[in-house]
Amino acid sequence: MVLRKDKMEELFVKYWDGAADVSEKLLLLDWLKQSDENRKTFSQAYDIWLAASLGAENELTTAIALDRFKSRVINSEKYDHKNKKLVRYRLQIAASLLLAIFSLGYYISRKYIQMQQPMVINQVIMPEGSKGKVVLPDGTLVWLKSNTKIVYPETFSDKVRAVKVFGEAYFDVAPNKQKPFIVNANQLAIKVLGTKFNVRNYDERNDITVTLLEGKVSLLADSFTGEHFLLPNQQFVLNKKNLSTKLNKVKAETSVSWIKDRLVFENKPLSEIIPYMEAWYGVDITCDKAIADQTRLTFIIRNESLSEIMKSIQFVSSLKFQQKDNVLFINK
Repeated sequence: MVLRKDKMEELFVKYWDGAADVSEKLLLLDWLKQSDENRKTFSQAYDIWLAASLGAENELTTAIALDRFKSRVINSEKYDHKNKKLVRYRLQIAASLLLAIFSLGYYISRKYIQMQQPMVINQVIMPEGSKGKVVLPDGTLVWLKSNTKIVYPETFSDKVRAVKVFGEAYFDVAPNKQKPFIVNANQLAIKVLGTKFNVRNYDERNDITVTLLEGKVSLLADSFTGEHFLLPNQQFVLNKKNLSTKLNKVKAETSVSWIKDRLVFENKPLSEIIPYMEAWYGVDITCDKAIADQTRLTFIIRNESLSEIMKSIQFVSSLKFQQKDNVLFINK
């Protein structure tokens, strides 16, 4: 079936808004089955619609979304004609994208370059119960955990690649020795050239933690002198209240277990399971070492809540659980 461009766009938006009826969904499905080109068009159009419709409040009607969508299509086609490529927002997550122009004044430190030029800023927010991945302008991959926000410029400056993180994120930084990559996590700045690390910076938690998997990172804050350097399988912790710091030796891969689709434990001691659960659910788990070493469990975590998993474990074992704020206590 051949659809006129305006009808096709309208059908797209109705489907994305959840307003399409059964016949319209079948019509769209038939059109998508016709060719790879149709499927590619649909995918590209979705990126544009997402950027156009999610950035404002009260996008309640198809007409408003369609107007914004068409405007973005027209602007993108003009840009495509001039630059030989279509501007696409490659957000593969269900998140909010906000575009605004303001002057950046990242709190980084005297030793780091501040970005003060007005620019277009992208803000991606990962909602409760979700997690997803973002590709930054330089090719850096960032996995965002639930209740996490990342702020970054649409185009990095010539001297530095600076972003801000609130929540928890795992970075696989694209190497560039001429342009350092800096993550601003409130009271802590993390500087890298190309590496893999995890940073946790939730407002409700007392600590900011940085865990290094590969490469090397330097850490800087006004609360301590000089730079702190991390090596693989080291974790740096900054207490936001008393500004104390500590360096832990860890199994770094456990800190990023949350980016997986599921966790599988087969007859594993609880002592090995706990670090993975702490990273997956973002809690601290306290358990007597003897109990943790002697208790072996088999289970799978997919989308279950911490409460659901704890009830299941309690049902098949002699363990008891009590949670207070962000700490889970495990006892016999």
